[in-house]
Amino acid sequence: MIMDEIQRHHSSNVEIPTYWVTAPVRDLSERRARWANENEHGRTKPQISDWSPQNEQEIGRVYRVDEDGNITHQRDIDRAQGVIRAQSSLLVAEHARIVTLSEELDTENEVITHPWFNDVHSFRLGGSNLLLASTGVDAILEVSPQTAEIEWSWFATENGFTENSYGDNIHTDKEADHRQKIYDTHHNTTHLNSALQIEPSVVIATLFHQGEMIRIDKDSGTFDTLLTGLSEPHGLRSTEDGSISLANTVDGEVLRGNISGKEFNPIMSFKVPTDRLQDCLETEYGWMLVDRQYSRILHTDSNGNILATDQFDTESLLYEVAI
Repeated sequence: MIMDEIQRHHSSNVEIPTYWVTAPVRDLSERRARWANENEHGRTKPQISDWSPQNEQEIGRVYRVDEDGNITHQRDIDRAQGVIRAQSSLLVAEHARIVTLSEELDTENEVITHPWFNDVHSFRLGGSNLLLASTGVDAILEVSPQTAEIEWSWFATENGFTENSYGDNIHTDKEADHRQKIYDTHHNTTHLNSALQIEPSVVIATLFHQGEMIRIDKDSGTFDTLLTGLSEPHGLRSTEDGSISLANTVDGEVLRGNISGKEFNPIMSFKVPTDRLQDCLETEYGWMLVDRQYSRILHTDSNGNILATDQFDTESLLYEVAI
């Protein structure tokens, strides 16, 4: 396979570590045509469709980028989205499964899947389990990597989020196998896309449609709203000092703060020039940011000043990074 190329532009002598990044789509022509039609004629009511693999031109990909800004390894992954590095392996989310790869992306070791997996977005380690956003069914699932059993779950459609933006009442059939279906973003009631365990019995999550971050009690399933007024948020993460960060996507904003009880206490925030900040990862030099709008990775200092930029093919829709 011929390696894709990126261009690294430095404005500082920052040392950037090797990282991995996912791109769920590498040909945006069909999406651009659909977006243009929606802008002109309005969005049509979404229909549930059958899942099918991406074609060779658009299929997603995961990349390994070295310290010099070169793509050294790449692998085709259908609709690759969430990614984490754990125990010298890479875990990558596809549409309805999580695959474990070698760091060189040349060996697939394990596959985790479940009938409730659909449009899997971000996932994080929660103790010895994986806590993932099964976005297509508006759910948070805690999964054992060893058995693929669901050890805890929370469905937004069972907790007050019952209608989508078209006023349709959405019920998630837990007896069904959702892996072979495509549920459009606007079919979802929340499009819940990231979740993070912050205490043994507390999980937080980002709700795309509501523009909210919520706090969920795992024992009772009840939730409280921690942040409102966000613009399609993504990418909850724990930071080195024990605080949490997230991307306020449409505003191009990194938010960082502490959660005390049922309150979010902001520590800092900054904005970068994009309307689609997909992910933000704290690094030794500051932040590694995924700019989905311009298909680039921004490396900034702790205050958001851009130190270097990795420019990918503009047909690539970047999603999440891992180091």
